[in-house]
Amino acid sequence: GWSPHHMVLPGTITIRPEVLSEMTYDIIESLVAHGLNKIILINGHRIVNVVWMQLCAQKAQSKLGCIVKIFDPAYMSKDIVKELGFGPVGHAEEIETSHMMARFPDMVHLEKAVDNPIKDTPLYSVDPTYEHDTLCYVPSSLAHAKAAAEKSGGCTGEPSNADAERGKIYHDHLVSNLVKVVEQLQSE
Repeated sequence: GWSPHHMVLPGTITIRPEVLSEMTYDIIESLVAHGLNKIILINGHRIVNVVWMQLCAQKAQSKLGCIVKIFDPAYMSKDIVKELGFGPVGHAEEIETSHMMARFPDMVHLEKAVDNPIKDTPLYSVDPTYEHDTLCYVPSSLAHAKAAAEKSGGCTGEPSNADAERGKIYHDHLVSNLVKVVEQLQSE
């Protein structure tokens, strides 16, 4: 995805949003040419990808006559994350870490986790569960990302609060919502 704010972490690859949007449009156009006219774009990179996905979906619906839905885990889980006691959306924080602990426990080394609590930023808090989220998101500067990388290896949030049980509930909730989206599309 589009990851300029993660370039301080070795191995990061970032792709310009306009390239991602055009490539995704071409994929949708190909699927429509093969008779598929109901598409779900599943976002795997949180809020940073939402805008280009929305632009692509709107273009595809307007030009190709298809239906495109976007499934974003941060937005599709906002009704349950507070109930589960999760803190704010960040990067490798307790939500993502709990999810990974439930799905791929062998890949999680919680003993290496370093908390980097998220500070509330009025009007620019990037968290769908935050009542005053304005969705005025611009990826952080390289200086900010470098400071997070030096402090916590790139984490923003509190992975030490993660646990597999809440991760499973979170995962099951996302799957349930994705099934609902599929069922809604089937009836359209």
